[in-house]
Amino acid sequence: MEVLVLCVVLLHASSVMTVEVYEGAESVLLPCQDSSVPQNPRVVWALYDFINPTVHQRVQAGDDLADQNQGYKGRTSMKTDALRTGDLSLTLGKPRLSDSGTYTCTIEASGKERRLADVELQVKVHRQNFTVTVDEGAESVLLPCHIPFVSGPSTVVWTRCDLRASTVHQRQQEEDEPTDQNQAYRGRTSMNPDSTQTGDFSLTLRKPGPTDRGGYTCTISVDGEETRHTDVRLEVKEQHPVPLGTTLVSAVLAVAVVVIVVLGVYLWRLHTKVPQVEVDSGVESVQLPFKTTAGLPGDTEDWTGVQSWRVDWKDSFSRKVHVYKNGSDQDRVYRNRTEMNEDLLRTGDLSLTLRRPTYQDNQIYTCTVYREGRMWMKKQVKLKVRGRVHVQDQSADISIRSSSIDPTPLMADQSG
Repeated sequence: MEVLVLCVVLLHASSVMTVEVYEGAESVLLPCQDSSVPQNPRVVWALYDFINPTVHQRVQAGDDLADQNQGYKGRTSMKTDALRTGDLSLTLGKPRLSDSGTYTCTIEASGKERRLADVELQVKVHRQNFTVTVDEGAESVLLPCHIPFVSGPSTVVWTRCDLRASTVHQRQQEEDEPTDQNQAYRGRTSMNPDSTQTGDFSLTLRKPGPTDRGGYTCTISVDGEETRHTDVRLEVKEQHPVPLGTTLVSAVLAVAVVVIVVLGVYLWRLHTKVPQVEVDSGVESVQLPFKTTAGLPGDTEDWTGVQSWRVDWKDSFSRKVHVYKNGSDQDRVYRNRTEMNEDLLRTGDLSLTLRRPTYQDNQIYTCTVYREGRMWMKKQVKLKVRGRVHVQDQSADISIRSSSIDPTPLMADQSG
């Protein structure tokens, strides 16, 4: 809610000071000074428009609020050292329209009374302005309208001056009055049921559309008080339909993106697919290829640092198949079955020769190159060893045995 700005003006006219303040301000100060405060005094602030005029009292022991008008309860205060300094000004919190009037500051002591100041307080209405923006199709929108205090019977009317039937919503006391309501707003407006107690007269407008765009005014009339007005500008953002051409272009782009992603995934898998070497069981040996020159010493590097290089081949179970320059770490399964080129760091041929491969060697083998203890490069090779099935031709033997009179020898042979 918009913050109300405190504005205080002091005018001297026939010894009456005028103080102006906007309704809703945090507080207002009513000035009163006395240069010679007597002993054991009583300071009285009063507004004689009321049957009980006492606004605030201060005695030597402190505030005396037993006779205070209930309309000021909890809203008045004076400085704690007022009687010592002579600053007898009164602070009135949350000024209301009904607080307007002429306040009198008097001091009493030893049966004598002195009138120190007359202060005319004028509490003015501050016309508020708001702009509210909402998207078309929203469930509802709230148009704000508040007053700090409702002192009596009230009537609230929300209007749009650009409509012939200008009434958007009307409430008298605590009852809605739909008689004069514009038909376009029937069933779409509501206010808080306790608005007269809280001072919140905001309007809820359901299903706002482009035709609801415009200026709304909340007019609050309270018996005996100045009429209050709040102006609200409502902006409704329309949702423009997307042209058909734009929809088609978006669809084509979406399909293109999907195709690119799928193709990218396919190429990535193709590129990262582990190469496979196939060999028949029983062959003398098989080579797991790995040839590269990237980053290796080659013919240009000082070979005094070759000892810092290490090449490991491991199987799927992380068993060491072959270790270049350190064969003692080799797993016993592969003892005397592996071989690598001695000058592999110069030639870049890191291939591994595995002798007498069997179906138990069907695994993925990983070659890792280390330099100074850090991994330099890596490659994997999948080995598939195909088994051989030998079937002896026994058809002739079976035919001869089938002609035998006594089948027992055949059965004996079969059971064996």
